[in-house]
Amino acid sequence: MKKRRNILAFALALLLIGATIFTNSKKVSAYGWTQRDTDWWYCRSHSNCSYITLEASGDTGTGKIYDVEFVQKKTHWPNAFSEDRVWSYTVGKNGYAKGKYTVYSSIITTWVSLSFSSQTDTITLVF
Repeated sequence: MKKRRNILAFALALLLIGATIFTNSKKVSAYGWTQRDTDWWYCRSHSNCSYITLEASGDTGTGKIYDVEFVQKKTHWPNAFSEDRVWSYTVGKNGYAKGKYTVYSSIITTWVSLSFSSQTDTITLVF
């Protein structure tokens, strides 16, 4: 009786381990990847003075994108970034994560050191 109970407990443990592996394998892929890309902006007075970074997580095997967001940005006063929007889509097995932003400079810095007043750009990451 005790031997039979041990066999049943062992079979149940194997069943639970198998179910855990099966359900988790659908959530996590061997091709999962996180990518980052940074756009840099310079003024005549400073080097590396402004940047914005987009980060995305996705599956390079299926092209599915899990998360897209701007994770870092830095600029000096009176300049600024606005994070306009982030989005993703797939074409076949390729995934595309995009982030659109606008960089602004004030009239003062435009006259003194920067050559733009505002410019909109998009960062694209490919999975």
